[in-house]
Amino acid sequence: MKMSKEGPCLDPVPLTGGRPVRLLKEEDAEEVLALCLENPLYYRFYPPGPSLESVLRDMRALPPGKGYSDKYFLGYEDREGLMAVLDLILGYPDARTAFVGFFMTRKGDQGKGLGTDLVADLVRGLQEAGYPAVRLCWVKDNPQASSFWLKNGFFPLKEIRDDRGRVLVLAERA
Repeated sequence: MKMSKEGPCLDPVPLTGGRPVRLLKEEDAEEVLALCLENPLYYRFYPPGPSLESVLRDMRALPPGKGYSDKYFLGYEDREGLMAVLDLILGYPDARTAFVGFFMTRKGDQGKGLGTDLVADLVRGLQEAGYPAVRLCWVKDNPQASSFWLKNGFFPLKEIRDDRGRVLVLAERA
């Protein structure tokens, strides 16, 4: 299955607070997979582990009522290559909210403030673009994810169960 030719409507750079990013395509899936493979702790709480198929599925995933014009599967890069991946859906679950479906940084950059800086720039850029609220979910049992998102100002709204029975924390930063 190929992604629709319909792509995002907006330049993604302003959405990330001016951080240079590029739209990732299916041909970038192996590079995304390599970054994901560096982060086994994430997949301990969100199995199964990463695969080329799961990366492609994430690149194509859309929530109900959304199209590819609302989806930004973005890569942040530096001289060493891909340093972070962001899956962003604009206007979900409502017109003034952006939803982060996935965010991961390169293992070697964790604990140095990069993820926090990227999230701060993203929230600022989204607010300037007319999305005052940013939502996301994390697996409740994952202490690394919980600590990171709470530290970055995301407030838990409620707990929900996914289709595999995992308890997820739905959180928002406004």
